[in-house]
Amino acid sequence: MPVLTATVFNDETKRPIEWMCSVCETVFVLDRVDAVLTKKSTKQINKDFETHCKELHPGLRINGLGIPAD
Repeated sequence: MPVLTATVFNDETKRPIEWMCSVCETVFVLDRVDAVLTKKSTKQINKDFETHCKELHPGLRINGLGIPAD
């Protein structure tokens, strides 16, 4: 099962800013290095990961990021 795994963290906030597919090590990053993970950016990372998995890991169940509360 492909899982998004946090690999790089913001030095100041200690929050993830980069993730990797656990199956093939493809990297997914926020638009800006200093960006804060928001509901909108979380949805985009999950969408990108879902598209990636449909193309490269078809038929496997995936585990993306939890959507932060407002």
